Amino acid sequence: MVAALVAQLLIEQRFPEFAASAYGQLTFAALYGVGLLQLILWAGRRSAGAPETPPSAEWSRSAIYQSLGGGILGSLCWMLPMCVIAGDHLTALVVVAAGVVAFRMGTAAVLRAPDRYYPIASRVLAALSAVTLVVVNLRWEAWLVAYRKSALYQSNADLPLWAMNLLIVALTAWTTILLARRGRGG
Repeated sequence: MVAALVAQLLIEQRFPEFAASAYGQLTFAALYGVGLLQLILWAGRRSAGAPETPPSAEWSRSAIYQSLGGGILGSLCWMLPMCVIAGDHLTALVVVAAGVVAFRMGTAAVLRAPDRYYPIASRVLAALSAVTLVVVNLRWEAWLVAYRKSALYQSNADLPLWAMNLLIVALTAWTTILLARRGRGG
């Protein structure tokens, strides 16, 4: 993830037109997503009490909370700045509530069946992606109106709704495939 952020900073300095384009923003988001998922998987393996083997009854509660919680936080937290910029406090509460519910249900399911961690994590993240798609499709235009009025706005950094939907679906598919492969030991 740090490499993705450093790459983004370097590219923004050397190639500002690309960095500000929708394609550049999609590239940065994809790199961030790759790094985030790798960090989540690494944290799940390395957390206190988590052996190097696939999840099992030997995983500690802390390891399960950290691994699943990191995935949930990473999948939802990007929407909160958009909510803040737009003054969209109700949507922010909905996003936080969805994360809390997903965390409670997901960790409870994993604690009951630790050997099913990867399928459970995949379902939790897919459900959160569905929530994300609903929120984005309902609020994207309002968020962009506020974003365009903010000091952070860059005109050629606008991402159309179709591109955001495509990015969410692609990251969900990619994450699901990676979790399925990990669950099979690959």
